[in-house]
Amino acid sequence: MSAAGSVRLERRDAVAWLVLDRPEARNALTVPMRHRAIELLAEAESDDDVGVIALTGAGEHFCGGGDVASMPEVRDVWEARARTATAHAVVTALRAAEKPTIAVARGAVAGLGISLFAACDVRLAAADARFQPGFPGVGLIPDGGLLHLLPRLVGFGRASEWLLLDHAIGAAEALSWGLASRVAEADELDALAGEVAARLARVPRRTAALTKAGLRLAADASWESVAEFERTAQGALLADPESRALVRAFLGLDQAT
Repeated sequence: MSAAGSVRLERRDAVAWLVLDRPEARNALTVPMRHRAIELLAEAESDDDVGVIALTGAGEHFCGGGDVASMPEVRDVWEARARTATAHAVVTALRAAEKPTIAVARGAVAGLGISLFAACDVRLAAADARFQPGFPGVGLIPDGGLLHLLPRLVGFGRASEWLLLDHAIGAAEALSWGLASRVAEADELDALAGEVAARLARVPRRTAALTKAGLRLAADASWESVAEFERTAQGALLADPESRALVRAFLGLDQAT
């Protein structure tokens, strides 16, 4: 496997499994992985034999967020904006899918990983899953559309407290908040995912697509404005000396900028 990691697509009956495959880094998403995920989502969408798209991570974790290790390489605001736009692009592709989507998460679900999880129609978590935004620790704001998605799932007050205080929550709490749809013991998660996927695959394709379109219409009037805000704010922060110092401290590097 390359240092940049990979994303792969696995077909199991009518389910296309999109697997984030960088387990040595908790499946943190590099920019090339984001582009590859978009390509594979399009492939699954165009495959008439696929009725459901399931997103999961290789190994013990779902997704530890964006690739912090590459953040010091960002040179200016415009490069930072472009990087953040790749996060929006993969989340947008998930949300725009006409086929039902399932997130199947175990272990770490952090940063951009929460955005990916929240973007899916059905969100399954293992009982040992841990959710933590992680953005304040590196001096950044939530991105990947999380400022748009999270309040719609858990409420404005809970979203604002969690994103600012940045504490970890378990799967049971994520379920009570409405972030997770269902929780299962770790050794039962795959069976639950298979059962849910099979049921979703039996929903008529046009019915599923139009139901999803109606839900997006009802909830998403301000998606683009939120995405533009995230690109602008994250671009400024990734170029800001204080945030850059926090990133380097997170990585254990010296504090030079």
